[in-house]
Amino acid sequence: EYDYAELVVGTSIATQRLKIVEVYTTSNGGDNDGAMSITCQDESGKEIVVRTAVLYGEDGYKITQDRFPVGSYLTAKGIVDYYNNEGKNYPYQIKVFHIDDLTVESK
Repeated sequence: EYDYAELVVGTSIATQRLKIVEVYTTSNGGDNDGAMSITCQDESGKEIVVRTAVLYGEDGYKITQDRFPVGSYLTAKGIVDYYNNEGKNYPYQIKVFHIDDLTVESK
């Protein structure tokens, strides 16, 4: 028996129009401070987490969660990644490394 999700870890993926339902920014004093977990829902209501690296704009400033308002829609390009997040049913996520791979549309 195969865990099919595990087989695709590291492959590229693109999504369209995922509804943003929550945004969490890492702030534990480490190198990942500023990385975000953007929890979204697809059209069927399935939860999908888009995890960013620490992102910077063209001006050199860190991009914050204000750029991803709850209720708006996200298009993302990244890779399938695994994160052992205790308590969550979906340990697989989409990892995004550059702001150009994220597009936000208004509600």
